[in-house]
Amino acid sequence: MRFKKYINSWYVIIQDDISNPINEVTAMATGDIAINYDVPKINKEKKKKLNPKTNRMKFSRKTKFFKTNIKPEDRSFKNLPRYANKKPICRFQDWLEIKTDDDFKKKGASGGKSSNGKYYGYSHRAVFGFKKGDVVKNDHHIARDRKRKTPYTIKNDNDAKWHAIRFSREVS
Repeated sequence: MRFKKYINSWYVIIQDDISNPINEVTAMATGDIAINYDVPKINKEKKKKLNPKTNRMKFSRKTKFFKTNIKPEDRSFKNLPRYANKKPICRFQDWLEIKTDDDFKKKGASGGKSSNGKYYGYSHRAVFGFKKGDVVKNDHHIARDRKRKTPYTIKNDNDAKWHAIRFSREVS
């Protein structure tokens, strides 16, 4: 840990390991603690370097990080950071911290569980999140396959995972 002292506050940098991004904790003199989370950006920093073995120019890419105060549990598509031209700053998979599950890979679906408690199914066309307590209506693609009367409520996490897998395969 490195400590840097400012006029009326402490600035602390904590680094866990290479896989986790750096979290910065700033403790003000008033006692307020602000936690900044790092999310990898889409646009990577490109620099030209000389390859010492071949004496040719090559590009080295370095990942830049977007700093945010929004907790991973509170993130959604509504607060996805965007540039002025409405393009996203970071991928939604990184923003929502979606971790792929083996069940998704076995079924050939893309998706996983997010840190906000939802199971997301997605493809290049659409993204949808399911969680316990959500109501599935007749207009969803999922409702056609189950022999249930619609609308119905998702009862547990396994059912939410099944809905996310089914959605991902349906829209792909």
